[in-house]
Amino acid sequence: MWAVAYLAAVITGDYSRGLWVAIWYLTSHVGVIMWAATVPEYSVPPVPRRARRSEGA
Repeated sequence: MWAVAYLAAVITGDYSRGLWVAIWYLTSHVGVIMWAATVPEYSVPPVPRRARRSEGA
């Protein structure tokens, strides 16, 4: 939403430096969200063998 607002401000001429802020928002915030969406939830590493043995003892 903020990236769109800054881009609109650049287009209307209200905030000429808004282009850099919009690019920053798009690359940092949206980029991180898109990357995090690709990480599967089940990719938790397995429990080490040592901890498994102590559970049964």
